[in-house]
Amino acid sequence: MTDDVWAIVHAERAALIDDLARSHLTDDQWLKPSLCDGWTVHDVLAHLVDTART
Repeated sequence: MTDDVWAIVHAERAALIDDLARSHLTDDQWLKPSLCDGWTVHDVLAHLVDTART
């Protein structure tokens, strides 16, 4: 079962990467503060993507 869950997690993270690649966010949008105190939108998304690649 664990392998099944991780396959789904990796597929969802890959879909997120694809969505972000097509998002055409401006530099200002990437640098906006997120709802995570002290983190920008870029920081949060980089954290999610990095986790997908490790």
